[in-house]
Amino acid sequence: MIISIESLNILKLFKGGSLSSTKLIEHPKYGECILKTVSTEINREYGFVRFSSQIKRHNILKNYEPELFPEILEVGIDDYSKNAYALYEYKKDSIPIIQFLLQRPKKQDIKKIADNLINSLNKLNNHKLQKHNPKGSLDYYIKEEMLHPINQYKEIFEQHPLNFNGLEIKNTDQLENEIFNTFRLIKEEDLNESCLIHGNSTLENILINPNTFDIFYIDPYDETYIDHRASDISQILQCSKYYYGIKMMDKNFESSSKKFVLPNTFSELLFFNSLIEKRIEEMSINLNLIKLLTASQFTRLLPFRIKAGDMKNAKYFYALSYWIIKGN
Repeated sequence: MIISIESLNILKLFKGGSLSSTKLIEHPKYGECILKTVSTEINREYGFVRFSSQIKRHNILKNYEPELFPEILEVGIDDYSKNAYALYEYKKDSIPIIQFLLQRPKKQDIKKIADNLINSLNKLNNHKLQKHNPKGSLDYYIKEEMLHPINQYKEIFEQHPLNFNGLEIKNTDQLENEIFNTFRLIKEEDLNESCLIHGNSTLENILINPNTFDIFYIDPYDETYIDHRASDISQILQCSKYYYGIKMMDKNFESSSKKFVLPNTFSELLFFNSLIEKRIEEMSINLNLIKLLTASQFTRLLPFRIKAGDMKNAKYFYALSYWIIKGN
């Protein structure tokens, strides 16, 4: 008798992507494991195709660094729901780093987390690729994930003057100029270091075991088109320095707002970020490249926020990207 994968006993629901579902289940063969599912028909490009790409990338990265990634136990198409699914090893007691920091850990524990995070990322990034990123890769990325979103919705962002942390936010043409000014400070040789990357390394996608301080990575994906360690660094800073995860929990400002500030945060996250930035300073990475990629983490979100009707965060992310590019 065939049993639908989605009829198995659900032990816990997790926050999944906008198009996927993530659950802790009891499986008759694997015991407790993580079940991720997605429709094979609804919004197939951003759902099923992305889901399948994540599985493939996860499997490749696990072959290089098996201790850093959970095992993929099984994949398939459910006979009943026709949804695609993947079963992952359950890393018991491990939680996203951002969730652990919200528990206000001790300073010595935060230091262990920061060190283990950067050390584990270095292990992954130290797998060098024989070929450099193709010439024009960064320009290609900037035009698609920075210039295209801000110009596609320029009428929205230019309706009213915006302000971020006291900085007047100029129109989209001036943001475009600032992006190209930063881009010109990055040389072709700055991109020559081509390596394995996670590609979606937000603090929600990096797990920590609070007892052992072991690090595990989940949900890898090729968000920035270039295989350079600055990509992974920029997504960590997106959360640790610019509070992406914290901001998405914030429901306390109006969509009509024109003046924005970084949300109030807590001392443990500030301390964690100071440690991360100190380790970044030890790396030989062009800081303009990190700045540009970090700003891009917010511009590339604009179409998704606007299509979801989330105009308040769309305006906020636009203004924040300008503020970052200006050197903040």
